[in-house]
Amino acid sequence: MTNPKISIIIPTYNAQDFIANALKSCINQTFEDIEILVVNDCTQDKSIEIAKEFANTDKRIRIIHNTSNQGTFLTRNNGVLQAHSDIIMFLDPDDTLSEKACELVFNSFYEENIELVFFNFLRNTKENFITRKALMKKEEFYLYYCKKGATNAINSLCTKAYKRKIYLLNLEENIQCEKKICMAEDLFVVASYFSYIQKIALLDECIYIYNINENSITTTTDSSKIAQNIKDIYFIMEKLALLCLQKDSLYSLFVQCCIYNIHIHAIDLKCKITNNFIQLLMLKFLRKKIKSKKKIAIKKILRQSNVPSRF
Repeated sequence: MTNPKISIIIPTYNAQDFIANALKSCINQTFEDIEILVVNDCTQDKSIEIAKEFANTDKRIRIIHNTSNQGTFLTRNNGVLQAHSDIIMFLDPDDTLSEKACELVFNSFYEENIELVFFNFLRNTKENFITRKALMKKEEFYLYYCKKGATNAINSLCTKAYKRKIYLLNLEENIQCEKKICMAEDLFVVASYFSYIQKIALLDECIYIYNINENSITTTTDSSKIAQNIKDIYFIMEKLALLCLQKDSLYSLFVQCCIYNIHIHAIDLKCKITNNFIQLLMLKFLRKKIKSKKKIAIKKILRQSNVPSRF
């Protein structure tokens, strides 16, 4: 029996209200040669019971169990390690895929040796990260990233599809980590993945649908959770700083811009939980300073790149 062409990895924790729709969107794909990996991160609700009901009627669904609660970052990596396909996609259990998602992704990978596929997504019925359909070298993407300010293009792991062998190499050399991380890990994985690739495809189709989950880590208003998110961001900043040591100066500048973006986000989170007026002023001053540094880095990227921009 041959391996499936695409593995869809669904890290699952307390998603009983959403996971049925996520699985239905996978099962109903027009491209059927897939496997669906539900990775149980020690969920405390009926998510896995629901997933088992689907697995009983569709053999493409496999359920993998973590031995302890590890968070989304490690749970996704566990799914990649046990996947059988050459192409990897990620789906959060509270989101869904359009029915042609896998078909469009699979076809894109076999155009001129593409190593990473970006696609559009929907949130609250509005389009985000608007692209043009294009094949490009990564240097062109750096220009696109800088000119469009397309931070969403980098910040989400789920709006892309990956070559598993490259992801595994990245996991071994860069993103191997035992720490439970709940914030900025997507940016870390994507930015480090860029160090291994040359060719990228952008799809203008909206094939990933974000659904609002009021209990998600990114929407929390709990000050203690926000404080932990800030710690995670600074941890990721340290990891990204190591990538800046690579000889490719354009890539280093690109990663530096990524660091500036999440540093600004960390400051915004700090502003949410501080009641000290003086500290708030200092944070706002620091935010402006980092934004200025980011602008300088972007200008260097635009100046150093020899690639003609099509955007």
